Amino acid sequence: MTFISTTPSMVLFFLILLVASSIYAQDDEMDVTATPTPSSTISSLNDCDNLTIGEFTFLLVSSSDPFDEISFFGFQDLPGNLNLYLTDNAWTGDSFATAEGVMMLTTPPEGIPAGITVGLGPAETVYQYGRSWQSVQGVFALSTEGEQVFLYCLDGSNQPRPIAAISYNGPFLPPNLPDYGFNTSAVPQELVDANATIVLPHEHRWQYIGPKLLEINELKAAIQDTETNWEGTSVRNNSGSTTVMSRTTMIVTSFLISVAVAVATNSLW
Repeated sequence: MTFISTTPSMVLFFLILLVASSIYAQDDEMDVTATPTPSSTISSLNDCDNLTIGEFTFLLVSSSDPFDEISFFGFQDLPGNLNLYLTDNAWTGDSFATAEGVMMLTTPPEGIPAGITVGLGPAETVYQYGRSWQSVQGVFALSTEGEQVFLYCLDGSNQPRPIAAISYNGPFLPPNLPDYGFNTSAVPQELVDANATIVLPHEHRWQYIGPKLLEINELKAAIQDTETNWEGTSVRNNSGSTTVMSRTTMIVTSFLISVAVAVATNSLW
């Protein structure tokens, strides 16, 4: 039998190698258990989350017989294939009630540029996509006794994220009330803080008639000036329907606003 002679230096070398191997093994084990998975550290954001509250506003709301109309536009581009929702359900404080209706519009693949008026209603010449909405819950029917309407999308957690609101029944109410009925609602505070709400007294129909060819911040302020720059009516004609305001006015308003926003965002050409 042949024995391998060892020296103190060889013994020391093997001891160092053994200790180093043990340390590396512990490090490997710690890496496996401590490395977080992406799903536990990264929120799932989507196109809805990237929309800026305060960059969308309403221009018209009508509970006139025989159909409802509502229109809005953005100072920000809408991405393609995004589901947008309009609802007359009340906001209760952290979610929507479900007593009324929800309409949905899927934006075209190319998206919708800032400044383009989007609407719900039969008059395609007044705004685009008027007949492209579909009912996804309940019955969306604007009351002649006043109502609130919200524009929202679904965030990365698949929860409603309101981005604009309008009331034609006076101020919004405080959150977390026992009951909001069919024509009152609370409103998310972030919409109030971002001037993303339009608050009007009760009339059957309202539309923006103020200046259009303004710088962006001036246009936002003008739309917020409801006492000066909005016109409302509840006058009925001989057939019993609410008198329809001039659609020509709305066409001109939509066109001039689209030009103003395009110029301001350098997207006219």
